[in-house]
Amino acid sequence: MNLLTAQAPGGVPRSGKGLALSIGRFMLVALALVLSLGFTQMAAAQADPDREMTTAAPGITADQWRQVRSGETGPNYRDSRADSNYSLINSSGETWRQIRNRWVSPFGLIAVFGMAALIALFYFIVGRKELEQPRTGRLLLRWTLMKRALHWTVATLFIVLALTGMTLLFGKFVFRPCLVMGCGPG
Repeated sequence: MNLLTAQAPGGVPRSGKGLALSIGRFMLVALALVLSLGFTQMAAAQADPDREMTTAAPGITADQWRQVRSGETGPNYRDSRADSNYSLINSSGETWRQIRNRWVSPFGLIAVFGMAALIALFYFIVGRKELEQPRTGRLLLRWTLMKRALHWTVATLFIVLALTGMTLLFGKFVFRPCLVMGCGPG
């Protein structure tokens, strides 16, 4: 028995009805995704970013930043950690940026490359796992198509999220944007 003549789990042979049902489910999910894209476009069209920016943080100058960093607080320039509703400037973000640039990014890079080096070292020491018996040529249906598709979807998302997370963490210090997108004028 090969993969083409294999039976579905539970001993039920594959039929045209099951195939039509799975195609119908796929079409229903695709329709739901397309409709959800339409709703997100409507929500984005309703937002007015220009109006929001003028009311949220009108023109913060360098002098105002110096006042907040030095600890001077006035009625309009307060750190959001203080007990007030005036959260015009939050200087604790600058503290996190400095910690991230000084400690988190370098040690994160060491951890990522260190794990890759440990995996390579393990492979060179232990080697490939060989089969105890020679291959017989028989094929078994180990995982269904749905489980394989789910596995590769999650694997692809993991890789994309890892790359975007590394870009956010290391940014321009490791990944040179000029190499990928080209440098702008000036």
